[in-house]
Amino acid sequence: MKSCITVVVNFKRNRIRPMSDIDILVSSSEIQKTEKRLLSLGWQIKSLANYDEKYYREFAHEIPPMFDPLSGTTLDIHHNLYLPVSGKAPDESILRQNIVASSQQKLVLNKHMQALHTCVHLYWNEDVSSSLRDLYDFTCLCNDNASHHFWEAIVKTAKAMNLSSLLFDVICLAEFYFLLRCPIETKHQLQSQLSLFHRARRGFTLFVMKRALVPDTRVCDSTLLRICRFLAYMRGHLMKMPVHVLVPHMLKKLSMTLRKS
Repeated sequence: MKSCITVVVNFKRNRIRPMSDIDILVSSSEIQKTEKRLLSLGWQIKSLANYDEKYYREFAHEIPPMFDPLSGTTLDIHHNLYLPVSGKAPDESILRQNIVASSQQKLVLNKHMQALHTCVHLYWNEDVSSSLRDLYDFTCLCNDNASHHFWEAIVKTAKAMNLSSLLFDVICLAEFYFLLRCPIETKHQLQSQLSLFHRARRGFTLFVMKRALVPDTRVCDSTLLRICRFLAYMRGHLMKMPVHVLVPHMLKKLSMTLRKS
């Protein structure tokens, strides 16, 4: 098994709430070998429609989520922080450079890479129903590991992976919701790396995301919040795929939904 699985990406959990799934990181060249090995050990692949399985294997270049039938644990197998079809997937080799041994001698991503992984998960996802939870995870990671080295490393790594604008926006959201304590010099460094395009659109994007992350309950409901959640949903899809791939994908999903109804 060691030849297949490289590292546990991030349990994305803190001491307040339990773990719900496990993410593991493998090399893209080891995806198929990892799947066969896990199946031989009793893990199973969740049943999906043929098109949904195609989505994982052709668009994400991954395999569908697996689960342990005895414990019910869900296992997600990744080889990158984001879908290759998006054109935003960072260089795999940078992930490998940020692997360390934990106190239990397990290979894991270091803390600043775990924070970036959480950023991608919460900010580039069309489903924002659990994004406030992920934002809290990000805040805890940053506050628990706050040091000059941590902030320096996360800025440097974000720049190398073209994630500076993403990190800056998530920091702003964490400050807004959870009073994240981010050094002002870190924000200045990130701000200096923003493109004119990002500077122009970020005000509107943050306006939408601040409201989209509000829990979808009867207590927290309004027309504005519903509009923002819809805009976040559309934004997440546009982040995942170029338009020429997204349009056929959305039409296919719509036809599948109509057939079920």
